[in-house]
This record gives sequence, structure tokens and C-alpha cells, in this order.
Amino acid sequence: MSDSTANQERNAQHDPAKQLLQEWRRRALLALLSYNHAATRSRRWNTLLGASAAIASAVVGTGVIAYISDDSKEPQFSLGLALLSTLAAALTAAHTFAGFGSRISEYERAARQYGVVRRDLEVALAEWHLCAVACKKEDIAKIARALDEAADNTPNAPGSIWARNRRHMKGQFTRRERLWGWVRGVTPKPIGDDHSDLSSDEVGQGAEAR
Repeated sequence: MSDSTANQERNAQHDPAKQLLQEWRRRALLALLSYNHAATRSRRWNTLLGASAAIASAVVGTGVIAYISDDSKEPQFSLGLALLSTLAAALTAAHTFAGFGSRISEYERAARQYGVVRRDLEVALAEWHLCAVACKKEDIAKIARALDEAADNTPNAPGSIWARNRRHMKGQFTRRERLWGWVRGVTPKPIGDDHSDLSSDEVGQGAEAR
């Protein structure tokens, strides 16, 4: 490595503008992970509540037919049928009220939006040493506008998801997460500037508290 190249790399490391873009890339990655995980969690709850409501309703329907056909009309059976009917109605109402379908769409849209911003940041950082001062200022202004637009147009993901992903980006994993990684044969590793493989963070999903 020549002295001029080494000096350029040292200057780039202490370039405030480049450090700003690196921080923005970290934040964009955090948002991308958090919204992807929020969509995954909502999809799981949507399936769980929807399936539970459907099963409870089917059992109630079968129970009503059996009750009509039964000449004894035992009070315990009618009480159990009434309770199950109430449970089915409550599950259906909760599933409808939660609006998981729209939530999933919003979270996925937010993840795509931050994914675009992250790719723009990757390109800007990769071409940083080739770009003139005016070009760098234009890139920073463009990405700043994209980040502002993403923040204004995206929903709030659960705080627990953000906190968990912050830990994972720092390489901090709970015993439960490490155990789940061992079960799956995957070693948890930090996600960050030097670890851009998003799939490695799946280790924490299995151990995620519901």
C-alpha cells in the first residue's frame, strides 16, 4: 500500500461527513430489521388469532348440531357450549380489532423504504473516495431527505423489537437466544457495519418473547 493511499484511508476514517453517513447506515439497518421483525410478529399473531377463532367457531357449530340432536339436553353441555361460543366471539372480535392485515402492510412498506435508503448509503460510502466535495454534499442532502421522509411516513414498531435489535447489533445476546442458536446450529453474531448479513439475526427471532 502506497503512502498516499494510506493517508487517504486515514483521512476518510476521520471524515465527519463519512462518519455521519456510517451512523445513518447503522440507523437505517436498525429500522429495516425492526420493521421486518414487526411484520413477522404481526403475521404470527394474525395466524394464531385467526386460526383459533376459526377452530372455536367450528367447534361451536358442531356442538350446536349435537345439542339439537341430543334428547337429554344436559345443562353442563349447554353451559360449555355457551362459554365456547363466547370465546369464539371474543377471538373473532380481537382479530378484527387488531387489524393485523393493515399493520403487516405498513411494516413491510416501511422496511422496503428503509431498505432503499440503506442501499443508497452503501453506494455513497462505496464511492466516497471518488466523489468530489460538491458530490458528497449532494449525496448527504439527498439521503437526509430520504430519511426524513421515511420517518414521517412509517408507523411505530414495538419498542421491545427496537431494543432487541439494538442489542443484537452490539453483539449482545441473551442465554435463551444463544441456546436457540445452538439448537439451530447457528452462532449468533452482531449485525452492523461489518456484519451486513440480515439473515444472521434470525437467531433471535426464535427466542423472541411473544
